[in-house]
Amino acid sequence: MGDTPVLNVVFDTNTYLGFGSEVLIEIRRHESHQGIRALASVWPCLELLARFAGEDASKSRRAVATLKKAWEHSGYAGPSGPRLRMHEAAEVALARGLFGLTPEEPLLQHGYVADLIAAAVTLEVDKFRQKHREDLEGIASRVAAEERRFIQLARALGSADGSHATGTWEVPPAQRVRLVAGGLFIALAEQFGVQLRTRELGPPADHLIKHFPVAMHFADSVFAQITATGVPPGGGNTTWDMKIAFHVGPGARIAGIPTVLVTNEKRFARAAMAAGIPTQVLRSDEYIAMLRTRDAVAEYSNTLLEAPGS
Repeated sequence: MGDTPVLNVVFDTNTYLGFGSEVLIEIRRHESHQGIRALASVWPCLELLARFAGEDASKSRRAVATLKKAWEHSGYAGPSGPRLRMHEAAEVALARGLFGLTPEEPLLQHGYVADLIAAAVTLEVDKFRQKHREDLEGIASRVAAEERRFIQLARALGSADGSHATGTWEVPPAQRVRLVAGGLFIALAEQFGVQLRTRELGPPADHLIKHFPVAMHFADSVFAQITATGVPPGGGNTTWDMKIAFHVGPGARIAGIPTVLVTNEKRFARAAMAAGIPTQVLRSDEYIAMLRTRDAVAEYSNTLLEAPGS
């Protein structure tokens, strides 16, 4: 692969779990030849690291096995050892795009996360847990807090139009997505301590819908389901899916290079379809078929650049 890729790719956790090492080696070889840059997603990696903080040895073994697959796919050998290429966390992109801020939270700094992952995949599990116990306990606490915060936000937005009792949204779909986007904007402002000087939420809501359409429609589907059940589908774990959804769309490009999400989770595909850009999300078999087809990646990248809203 040359210095400038034609496409970025992010796998969700279950995609890694579905691939053996031999398949990942083949995938990486094709990606290298076709100009694809593989990137890991920060928050799912943190959620995996959090599993080392407990005393359940089986959770630690499963977590390190998944992190090793992520490193096999998006890692490289740096001067000081293994490193991991990571896609920007949604919080960072949104804080910069909406408020002109750069979050200083260590957990959102890729170098910090990559260093821990490098240690996790090279050290024996018990030695890794002992050496980084304080870091891992801090991550576990932060991950649990993020899940609680998401559940609170989801319940608030899921009943924002007062239709919780009927289990339906009493607004048109387009208006509903703008309602969700506006609610997310308010939540982000509170998260970053930004004082909103106006009640006008239209421009920032439009920004979110334009730059992260898949994430907004994914959020809409989650919050709509809460109107019927009262809880997020999948509980707090759904927050990691929400964050992964922000890795695609015009706002997720890196130096103008589009990013594709590879996942077999149907909710992502439905969100991409609802957003009018169904090709933004690929199943794992679709992605492998594209890798094996000559010139398919460059053509696919062009279709993403020419998609509506781009």
